[in-house]
Amino acid sequence: MLKAIWYRPAQACVIALLSGLVTACAVMTPLYQRALDQASTRVELDHASQGATQLQLTSTGILPSYYTGPGNAIPALTAGQLAALVPPSVRRSFEAPIDSLSVDLTMPAGASQPSNGPLAWREGSCPHLDLASGRCPAAADEITVSTADARNFGLSVGTRVSVVGSLPRDVLDRRSPVVTLTVAGVYRAPSSGGAAARYWAGWNLAGYSGTNPDRSVVLHDTWLTSHATFEPSTRWRNSTTRIDLPVDRAHTHVDDLLRLGPALSAFLKEQQRRPVTSAIVLGRSGLPDIADTVRASRHQSRVTIPALMVPLGLLGLVVLWMALGAAVEQRRPEVALARLRGQGVRGARAHLLRELVPIVLAGVPVGVAAAYALAWSARRALLPDGVPIELRPPVWIAVALAILAVVSAAVLVSAGISREPIAALLRRVPVRRTGWGLGTLDAVVVTVAASILGAFVTGRLTGPVALSAPAVLALAVGLVLARLLVPVATRLGRRLLGRGRAVPGVALLQLARRPGSRATVALLTVSAAILVFTADVVAVGDRNRGLAAAQEVGAPMVATVAGGTVRAARAAVASAHRPGTDATVVVLQHPLSDQDQSSLYVDRKAFLRVATFPDRGAARRALGRLDGTTIAPIRVVGTRLSVDVATDGFYEGSRREVRLAAQLLGHDGTPVSVPLGALASGTSAATTREASVDCADGCVLTGWQLLTDPGNSGSGRVTLGSARTDAGPIDLGARGDWTPSRTEGARIDALDAGPGSLTLFVTNAGSSTLVLAHRWLPARLPTVVSGTLPPGSDGSRFDGVGLDGVERPMAAVTRLPWLPAATANATLADLDLTLRSGMALGDEAELQVWFDDEDSKALSAVRTALEGAGMRVTKVSRLSAARERLDDSAATWSMQLGVLVAIACVLVAALGLAIAGAASWRSRARDLAILRLNGLTDRALRGISLGEQIPVVLVSVLTGTAAGLVAAQYALPTLPILPTKPVVDLVDLAPSWAALVLVAVVTALALGTVGVVVAGLIARRATLEHVGGAA
Repeated sequence: MLKAIWYRPAQACVIALLSGLVTACAVMTPLYQRALDQASTRVELDHASQGATQLQLTSTGILPSYYTGPGNAIPALTAGQLAALVPPSVRRSFEAPIDSLSVDLTMPAGASQPSNGPLAWREGSCPHLDLASGRCPAAADEITVSTADARNFGLSVGTRVSVVGSLPRDVLDRRSPVVTLTVAGVYRAPSSGGAAARYWAGWNLAGYSGTNPDRSVVLHDTWLTSHATFEPSTRWRNSTTRIDLPVDRAHTHVDDLLRLGPALSAFLKEQQRRPVTSAIVLGRSGLPDIADTVRASRHQSRVTIPALMVPLGLLGLVVLWMALGAAVEQRRPEVALARLRGQGVRGARAHLLRELVPIVLAGVPVGVAAAYALAWSARRALLPDGVPIELRPPVWIAVALAILAVVSAAVLVSAGISREPIAALLRRVPVRRTGWGLGTLDAVVVTVAASILGAFVTGRLTGPVALSAPAVLALAVGLVLARLLVPVATRLGRRLLGRGRAVPGVALLQLARRPGSRATVALLTVSAAILVFTADVVAVGDRNRGLAAAQEVGAPMVATVAGGTVRAARAAVASAHRPGTDATVVVLQHPLSDQDQSSLYVDRKAFLRVATFPDRGAARRALGRLDGTTIAPIRVVGTRLSVDVATDGFYEGSRREVRLAAQLLGHDGTPVSVPLGALASGTSAATTREASVDCADGCVLTGWQLLTDPGNSGSGRVTLGSARTDAGPIDLGARGDWTPSRTEGARIDALDAGPGSLTLFVTNAGSSTLVLAHRWLPARLPTVVSGTLPPGSDGSRFDGVGLDGVERPMAAVTRLPWLPAATANATLADLDLTLRSGMALGDEAELQVWFDDEDSKALSAVRTALEGAGMRVTKVSRLSAARERLDDSAATWSMQLGVLVAIACVLVAALGLAIAGAASWRSRARDLAILRLNGLTDRALRGISLGEQIPVVLVSVLTGTAAGLVAAQYALPTLPILPTKPVVDLVDLAPSWAALVLVAVVTALALGTVGVVVAGLIARRATLEHVGGAA
């Protein structure tokens, strides 16, 4: 056996390497999947906020109240008691707990600066404080306050503050002792990043100072104190105990996290069911959600990795089959001799297996080593540092399956040739089918492939078999194309010979009679199909991650601003402008849920330059339709407004007041209603109404308002004349400049208008407010929309949320597939047009600055300008960071494996071409030598040799490219393109044509080059010595 192997060492090495390739594909899958699981765990823990990666337990006592009745108070649990609640199976995944105590403070009656806020002690806090002045509190009743509190409330080192513990409103005993605290130091708010940020994770120390969210009591930031301040505990009747247990990151791997998630969820739910006679315990942790994310990532990798590796393994198996076929073809005389000596079919098969099985088995350890090396390399290139490569049971199962596959291939190939008749074994050129029909084996394979593909397309096929559908399709197409090769090449070759074109005609006839041509066609077709499929998966995934990151952030860089107004933010951004950079102010109205409508208010020209639209041309056309009316505003300048008012048949018989008011938009963008007194019922002569207005810097008259009691019905006319201010007359424009208002049972309209007068007609069935608005103020704000309109919409008309958080009429003038930084259902409106109704921002409105580049200097300049105007940047989002988060995911790492698969496909296809050439070079060189004796030149011989190679390569690559495209279109919807489902449906599965054309051309050139080299080597060996070998 060893002598037989040593007799053909090159062939033995090729077969062993191909066996190793099949083994490597099988083993690489579990190896890389496990590495991805570990990497996903590490990345999710790193990307999560520090507070989300810990278990927080908080205990609060219960005081006798109106609900519990009189009785004894139930104290909060101690830190030790809280820690004892955690089961040991959960506790071992966390580090030592960090204890803390806190109490909510309020000021005693008569305090000069009433404010509320927390007082807290946290174990080991002093080393993690950045002190601006003073020292860390050490004695009882000493505190450190934030720099914002020091500024807002005039606090400094040595200041004494009297406080009381805040009690719930329903507590029966409201007594709480007054405690005097002394300021020992002033701390700066912890900056993001660093040890201090990690220590204070889950604590919001600053950011509340000077705010009054409920419009009543001003808040202060967290005041930090020593543990002695909470002793004795009777000083604070309603204190809270808290422990924070950070997760042990160094020892929390994927299995630990997946076990911890459900256990932690069960523990937290258990705390919610504590008896009412015990202290309240609240638990919180983001680890269950992180575990769910890792579990989803694990599922994604088990879809994408096999979808890429199974086709490559199948390709390797096909090439191994070819190599084994070539090997047994060379041993046909040996098999015939064994049969003639009476060994029979079984003995001939055993003779082949004794030589082939050791060779294929020798490649298995090579494949295992190669898989480990590839997994290690992929980990170094793609995954975070420190991710282990683990040899777990699934790896050895994969090795066993690989051994079964390669040995089965050797057995089947040996069995096939062993059963051939002895006469056929002794033929130099085996008998070939010449018809159009498929052979039995080919027909079975194509039928099975068609069934799998049909089930896959209709969605009835799931699981591991579905992952092989693209490779099965490629194999079926390759077999059909190989079957068509013989009759097509034969007929075309004869036709060319009949026309006198000897070189191409002979080349095609030679191609048709080669025993290995069909296998080569099938190999190259499958290789090209897998290569194109893999390239499309990688390119489409990359494109969609870019789209998702762009939609999530909205621009290359977005800074969120707190405090101030739109006008102040615009002025600050304008003053900080840097040449070469662009920035614009955007207001984003957040929805209450992902299904609700979000709203963007933008400066259209600047927004188009900055925002990340998938189709900037479509966006430009859409935003161009947001123009408002061309009617000029009515300017009001002065400090006193006067107007002559007369009535005609107005609210006849009504005894309830109807009041008139002028609506103005102040110079600061604030809407103002100016009362002008009650109107006389019936018919009355003109009387002058006057009111003070703050319009020295200019205002805009936006409308006239009539106010009355609900249910007060009536009608009539109101004439407004001689409108003026102390600075001059006011031109009220023409009748068409005013927007009629019609609601159910109420109507107000302009009957006539002139330069200084306006006549209104009113009919009202009981509405309390009627407004005649000037057309400069849009009656319906024009918007660009995406997704669905809110419930209650009428065609393109709907009610959306304005800047102030109040619903206002809007109209959808056009649509875009999605809007940057918005939810699926969103609107976009012109900011200047919206500001005509006022610039007050609602609670869900977020003021932002969008940049066209991630320029840190531009951000620093804008930040400085904003801080100078009393605003601050609270968050900065970058496109690169969003893209990095998407790239650091199992879905991305799985797809990036496609690059390795593509390279391997080209190498395997090239190796297959070389094997085919090595298996047939003697017969081809002999045929060319005979043609040389018949008078053909060396150039003609090279042309014939090339003609046997190049058409096969080109046709196979083109057909394989088409098959790969079809497979990609059906397989891509089943693959996880993004780590999580995006809020906006932006996934684009269209083929990446540029990448596919490039891949197809490079593949054709690379394989064509191999074919040219093989053809040249065979042509050079077409000497007279090989003619003699024919005998």
